Amino acid sequence: MAAPSQLVGHTLGHYCILDRIGAGGMGVVYRAYDTRLDRDVVVKVLPQGALLDHKARKRFRKEAIALAKLNHPNIATIYDFDTQDETDFLVMEYVAGTTLTEMLRAGALSEKQTCAIGEQAAKALDCAHVTGLVHRDFKPGNIMISPTGHVKLLDFGISVLLKSGPQLVETRTASAFHELAGTLPYMSPEQLLGEPVDGRCDIFAVGSVLYEVATGQLPFNARTLPGLIDEILHKPAVSPKTINHRLSPGLTTIILKCLEKDPDNRYQSAKEIALDLRHVATDGVYLAPVRTEQPYVRRRRALSIFTVAMIAFFVLLSVFTVGRWRAHIKGRRSRTGILHGRDDGRADQCSGQDQQPAGHLAYFSHAVQRGAQTASADRARTWRRRHSGWIRRKLLPDKTRANHGATGGRCDRSQRMVPILRARPGRCLRFAGPGRS
Repeated sequence: MAAPSQLVGHTLGHYCILDRIGAGGMGVVYRAYDTRLDRDVVVKVLPQGALLDHKARKRFRKEAIALAKLNHPNIATIYDFDTQDETDFLVMEYVAGTTLTEMLRAGALSEKQTCAIGEQAAKALDCAHVTGLVHRDFKPGNIMISPTGHVKLLDFGISVLLKSGPQLVETRTASAFHELAGTLPYMSPEQLLGEPVDGRCDIFAVGSVLYEVATGQLPFNARTLPGLIDEILHKPAVSPKTINHRLSPGLTTIILKCLEKDPDNRYQSAKEIALDLRHVATDGVYLAPVRTEQPYVRRRRALSIFTVAMIAFFVLLSVFTVGRWRAHIKGRRSRTGILHGRDDGRADQCSGQDQQPAGHLAYFSHAVQRGAQTASADRARTWRRRHSGWIRRKLLPDKTRANHGATGGRCDRSQRMVPILRARPGRCLRFAGPGRS
């Protein structure tokens, strides 16, 4: 068997190698022809010694089958894994087009293109994250763009397959070091620190790729590997709008949110990125803040309205209560003034329809004392007719009360009484009439 780098014209299984596409730390990539299914495929030949024994190959096959179950229009499908003459190779879907790396050689893309590429890539990542798979090597070189603008993610999970397990070894070649240098700018801080990772490490890589697509520059571009690692771990990314002033605030916010150092401050799912990129592309509006703040704004507005309504209610209640209290005090002072002989000009305005019988009696007493006996006598008759029941119960002695009843409720004119003085609250009152007091 020829060396992995010289397999053009040879056959691996039922795949005829046509030409070489590229090479890297993960192996050499060829375009091949599937003689059984009559289609072009991609054959990735793994580095020599990547899988040491049958047990390692068995585990690799099992994990490759799990990746093959990913079924999404933006993910290149894995078809097969096999070994021939100690050469391990992986067969994947062939995607015609150019990589995003090649497209970026001409400079930054438009915002519309950036959003379209990012949205499709985010949808593919979300499909994988839902099943528990993480790409871990998301970068422009693994994003293929078809002539129609369709995006396909390549090498999904291949880095995990080659680096997991104690039986696997790393090949320290120049190409592997070059591959690390090409991947490092897109790695998340938790990846660099060797911490457990989840789908949010891919979200950080999405932010780095969107930054490069929108500006033509990497968010962290130190010239040395130690300097680059230090920037990724500690230095905040410069706003992409300072490089490309035509970027909308929405896309700028999305990119910077993806590049947060703390995974908890990033988007928590790739689906959220896809939705926000779609809104920016179609409406030019970034909707993420609206989704997070609108319920709070509604609650705050409702609370404000409720508070104002309650304040207005209590103000009206206070005005009504104070008004009633003042009217009560005013009437009380008026009655008290009449009882004690103080004329403040309000006694003559007293109406039999507005006061209680005892209050009227106090008025009549004061009127008699002032000499207005005729007027007071006229009003006394009216008052007596209106409150005859109260008179019988409160004022008349038992004998007089009986005579009053015997005459059918009519009193003898000679016995007509005019109130002149209230001695004390309750029932002890003095009366005056013709010839008696």
